[in-house]
Amino acid sequence: MIGDVTLGAGSSLWHSVVVRGDTATIRIGKNTTIQDLARISSNKAAAGDAVTIGDNCYIGANASLDACTVEDNSFVGMGASLTRGARVESFGVLAAGSHLGEALLFPLVKYGLVPPLRICATSPKKKST
Repeated sequence: MIGDVTLGAGSSLWHSVVVRGDTATIRIGKNTTIQDLARISSNKAAAGDAVTIGDNCYIGANASLDACTVEDNSFVGMGASLTRGARVESFGVLAAGSHLGEALLFPLVKYGLVPPLRICATSPKKKST
């Protein structure tokens, strides 16, 4: 753990977790667990970058979080990755091995637990004729 990092009360970082607050502001809420080998940082170190992880969250082993937001009471599975600007809503569950692409929102119910989920872009809605 290095740089501008805040770890909430009751939260834990497990073996070999990397939290790089030298490239982004990192805020981890209360009672959150970050499992083995997870990586939390910002790859591009752009101005205003931040990683925010809410209260009562679980970040699985080998997960990768890059300048994103995980809201309260959410679950990010083992080996999942969230890229720049991605957001997991409160009570969201991102299954193991899933990938949430840049600046995308992971809604609470819209997507299920079908690993590996890979959301890289959303398609425009088609107009009915």
